Amino acid sequence: MANAEPLPQRMTVAEFLEWSPGDDRRFELLDGRLVMMNPPKIPHLRAQDNVAGFLKRHLKPPCQVLQGVGVLLDERTDTFLEADIGVSCETIRPKQAHFEQPRLIVEVLSPSTEMHDMGAKLRRYWDLPSVEEILLVSSTERVVRHWRRDGEEWRMRPVIGKGVVHLALVEADLDLDTIYEDVVF
Repeated sequence: MANAEPLPQRMTVAEFLEWSPGDDRRFELLDGRLVMMNPPKIPHLRAQDNVAGFLKRHLKPPCQVLQGVGVLLDERTDTFLEADIGVSCETIRPKQAHFEQPRLIVEVLSPSTEMHDMGAKLRRYWDLPSVEEILLVSSTERVVRHWRRDGEEWRMRPVIGKGVVHLALVEADLDLDTIYEDVVF
């Protein structure tokens, strides 16, 4: 990394999607500024895989689940986020880098990302009219914060220990034993 190019100071989404850091670092674009994403640790990856596997088994076409999917905010030209898991029921073009109308977003919280995911990202996800539910899954304890749109408001229900998340989109219940299978804290 000694010869790494300096990072751009500000970018538009179009510039961001064309840009590459030239290495394996991953970034999001927030208000025109690059935000580097730390590589996830094993508990994060296992919880993410468990939730994605559950969703894949229970979704009905045309809905689909993708991990590490881009989320483009409506009417914004300077923010492009990457969700750990996104569910959309739209038709996806083969070279598309993002969901235009995500309905469910899942973020697995790690100590290094928790403040960003529960702050700036969550507020931006609330503003997307297509998003109906958001799961914030802890990777350090058995806790899930389930956000559901209720008209113009968002309601949060914490699910702790042995609880169950009632997901309207998949018409199935996701229990914490499934989310945290093989996750060692």
